[in-house]
Amino acid sequence: MYTEYDSRNRVFGINPKSFYYFVRNLTNLIALTIALINIFTYETVGEDPDDVQQESVYEIVNIILTIIQICVALALVIMWAYFFRRRHQAVKWERMIDKNVKKQGILPTAIVKKIERGEYEKLEKDECMSIMMLKGANSEEFKTVKEEPSLF
Repeated sequence: MYTEYDSRNRVFGINPKSFYYFVRNLTNLIALTIALINIFTYETVGEDPDDVQQESVYEIVNIILTIIQICVALALVIMWAYFFRRRHQAVKWERMIDKNVKKQGILPTAIVKKIERGEYEKLEKDECMSIMMLKGANSEEFKTVKEEPSLF
């Protein structure tokens, strides 16, 4: 998100997200090209419909396009891991917090009162874990507790 915000004014509007989607569409186009070449260049030989043949020129083109497709798809996987990994982790984390809140309920009032009063030294390890599991690492409560050096 921050990378996109910082790079939105780049030349031609190319930022990591738009480049990722461009490469993704490129892989789809290559796959479509391979499929069309296969559909229009295979010919049946003889009377048996299972006996098909393709000219050697098209076989070479198919091999080259398949190698390009594999390389571009590998680049796509690497870009996804680099650009979207954090977002994916954040979404998974939020789903886990929602599940924990449904299962355990909201943060106990005793913990909330300790945080409001600034009694961080009275927080125990399991209470800190409750904050983490029910509010998440991006919550104001966890950020406040995280600043207390005696807890970390």
